[in-house]
Amino acid sequence: MNQLPRVSKALSAPLILFAFAFGLVTTANAQNWNSQGSQWQGRLRGDDQQRFDNYYQKWMQNRERRDNGEIASMEVRMLDLYEHNGIPSDVPYERVASPNVAPSYGYDDYRGRLRGDDQNRFDSYYSRWLEYRKKKDREQIASMEGRMLDVYAHNNIPLTTPYEFVASPNVVPGGYRHGRDRGDDDSDHEHHGSLRILQAFYGVPGRQSDVAGRLQSMARDNGINVRVNNDSMGSDPAPGSRKQLYVVYSYRGQQRSVTVDEGQELQIP
Repeated sequence: MNQLPRVSKALSAPLILFAFAFGLVTTANAQNWNSQGSQWQGRLRGDDQQRFDNYYQKWMQNRERRDNGEIASMEVRMLDLYEHNGIPSDVPYERVASPNVAPSYGYDDYRGRLRGDDQNRFDSYYSRWLEYRKKKDREQIASMEGRMLDVYAHNNIPLTTPYEFVASPNVVPGGYRHGRDRGDDDSDHEHHGSLRILQAFYGVPGRQSDVAGRLQSMARDNGINVRVNNDSMGSDPAPGSRKQLYVVYSYRGQQRSVTVDEGQELQIP
């Protein structure tokens, strides 16, 4: 199977995957946001959603600038909205931000590729960051973010990459593994070798349709072969625009992603 390409810059901003957090959330909560995913996305009360999206975008921009003080300030504001809406503190921010502002794909998995003892250091910073999020400790949040981003710089990792693509699985909440529900293990005989569509979006940035369920229903003999167009995807989310299909899937114990232009064939594996 070929290593599939990264998402084009045009699509890499608004939509996936996935920063996820660790904390003292109950098992029930961990299972809930892992399995249902978007139950809060774009659904906050009143004008809270618009405020959250604004804070989230500034948080991402501040990460790129390495402005740790402003990073922490935006986190505390987002966590205030979590509290107001009854959201556990370790739910990933990307699961609450509106789909048009939350990056949901375009990231490599850097886990296990860090230099020297950087992995152990990063895991420690990440775990402590999640603990400080529960306390909304602005100073320590800024400190841990700064240290994690130092590890990013040392390993040439893009600064907007979700921390969960770098942290070891044992420190991510509920054992979350990039779209897999809690308890799913690649070595589990029941799932090993099966094709599972984890995420799939068709359209252009800001105007996409979620077609994961549709694609999963097309799977035959653990494979999919379909021409990508409005008919096969079930709708035209962006009339007049050239669209793309982005898919994240698990096959034979490995997670991969693929981007296919409208009019081209999607073949998995």
